Amino acid sequence: MKHLFQKSSLLIVGIAFLFSGCVNAQFWGTKGNGNVQKENREVASFNSISASSGLNVYINQGDKEAVSVEADDNLLKLIVTKVKGNELILKTTENIRRAEKLDVYVTLVNVNEIHVSSGCDLESQGLIKADHLDMSVSSGADAKLQIEGNEISCSVSSGADAILSGKANFFYGKSSSGSDLRAKELIATNCKAKASSGGDVSVYAKESIEANASSGGDVSYYGNPTKVDVSSSSGGDVNQR
Repeated sequence: MKHLFQKSSLLIVGIAFLFSGCVNAQFWGTKGNGNVQKENREVASFNSISASSGLNVYINQGDKEAVSVEADDNLLKLIVTKVKGNELILKTTENIRRAEKLDVYVTLVNVNEIHVSSGCDLESQGLIKADHLDMSVSSGADAKLQIEGNEISCSVSSGADAILSGKANFFYGKSSSGSDLRAKELIATNCKAKASSGGDVSVYAKESIEANASSGGDVSYYGNPTKVDVSSSSGGDVNQR
């Protein structure tokens, strides 16, 4: 009986510790003071973007790279905008509990990669042109882009969402783990799409479509492609709309 009581006490203490950790993770963090300021940042040349930490990122294309941050003034020092190699890294150094604004504005010249994660929201302001562009959106992040390119790929996972529009010669879209990739407004000549683990993908194909859905994933394709190669398994669905 004594040993049983000790084990029960340890279990209760363990549960209480885990619960307190979750509560602290939810409510701990720096709170913005509501005094919003805009700050221009000096950055080196880059052709890749990695954005995370719940930031709101707005990108546009221009003749010269530029970055500015608009946020509560006591939070500006916590927002990182640095270039490592050819990659622009956008993140925070600490957890931010509440802010009036956490906006980062990016002007890029060329871009080959865009990675969005950890609750970040990224949106293009106007059309982004790239010959080859690889994108990933994960961990509850959201992305909305108008893009035009020869070869474009986008992978969405872990509850993330992406909305794409524009046009491409070739588009590859992949969604998994409850994520949603909406690319039916991205007019692709040739398209490959894959959905798994409850992920959803919608695409548009003019000439060819290759699609696979598995484990509860769903692929919807629009257009009237002449070359169609589709397959499904384990509760997955592929449908023409």
